[in-house]
Formats: sequence, structure tokens, C-alpha cells
Amino acid sequence: MRWIDDPSGRFPARPFYEAAELDALGAALAREGTRRRAGTGRLDTDALLVLVEAHAGDLDLYADLEAEFGPGVEAVTEFRPGVAPIVRVERRLAGDPRREVRLRFTLAHELAHVVLHRELWDRRFAEPALLPDVAPRIEAAHSRTLEDPVGWLEWQAGYLAAALLVPAPRVRVRGRPPFAGTREGDRLVDRVARAFGVSPEAAAVRLGQLGCLREPADGRQGRLWGD
Repeated sequence: MRWIDDPSGRFPARPFYEAAELDALGAALAREGTRRRAGTGRLDTDALLVLVEAHAGDLDLYADLEAEFGPGVEAVTEFRPGVAPIVRVERRLAGDPRREVRLRFTLAHELAHVVLHRELWDRRFAEPALLPDVAPRIEAAHSRTLEDPVGWLEWQAGYLAAALLVPAPRVRVRGRPPFAGTREGDRLVDRVARAFGVSPEAAAVRLGQLGCLREPADGRQGRLWGD
């Protein structure tokens, strides 16, 4: 990671991560998470919760974020001067077992903000005159769709979330990677989604990031986020 200029003036500088750095960090966090759960070998949801609690100052799984921020906000990370960030998750998400896959990605995404951006906000709080109108409580909500990340903060958090849930060292494709949208490609996406507890959309994105799923030459499938 290196610090680069932030043209927006929102921060004194902003962190720049290569994809390979985020892949390595995601794999390291996944190993940490499984160790904290007595080495189960798989980052299940309980292990993910323990991992978030280990890095955040607090985790609230039953926040009424829709009442506070409006519909569509599933989680926020609150950065505060001198203390660990707080992660809050919309109660309708955490309380619905049918949405566990979405909960997993949301937790991973907010953990990524904590790990990647705490120093960023510490630097920001150290220069209060930079943008006086920035509120002490910073919403780090993310888009509902993986294909539309909002800015570099969200891109970094989204990529690390995927790297944590689907670690690069655990994904292998024998032979030439299949094309997205083909029967072979769909089978690969389904296997990865089931093996790692992510949605098919997230699995397809991650496979594209790792070069394990190709787009057709005519581009009919569109670009995969993170390429």
C-alpha cells in the first residue's frame, strides 16, 4: 500500500492498494478467522462474526438503519477519533436466516472498511480544518449491487470482502478458464458459490478477478466488476 494525493480534498491523502495486496490480505484474514474458530478450515458465518468483533470496537447486528438512514442501507461503519470503528448491521438482514449469504458479504465488506480505512480516518480526524462540514459519524454504506461500487473507498472494501470470502489460494481451475454464461462457466460459478457461502453474482465477480472465468470475445456478458 502507498499513500497518494486525494484530489477531492476530502482526505489529506488516500491509500492505494494493488489487487495482489488485497488478495494477500484477504487470505490472511480468512486464515485468522478460521484460527479464531478453533481451526474449522472454513470461514463460516460464526467465524466471520468473531473476526469482525476482533477488529471493530463494537458490532451491532440489530440496528434499525432503515429508520435512521432510509431504505437500502444494510450496514454502516462509524469511524471515531482515537477509538476502533463501530460496525452496525440492519436488523432485517441479520435477523433473516434466508439472507445469510447477503449478511456474510455485508459483514466482510464492513470489516474491509475497518481494516483498510481506519488509518485513513485517523489522519482525517487529525486535520479537522480540512473539511469542517464532515460529520464525526461517517456512513460507509455500500451499494446493493456488486456491479456498481461507489468510489474508490467502496471498490477497495468490495474487493477485500471478496478476497476474504473466496481466498485466492483456495481457487483453482484446471485447464483453460471457461467463458461466463456458458454451461461450464455456470457450473463453476455454482460450485464456488456453494463452497464459500457467497451469492452466484459474487462468485462470478471473484472468478473474474482471479482470471478463472473469461468473458466472451464479443463482450456480450459485459465487464465483471473488479477487472
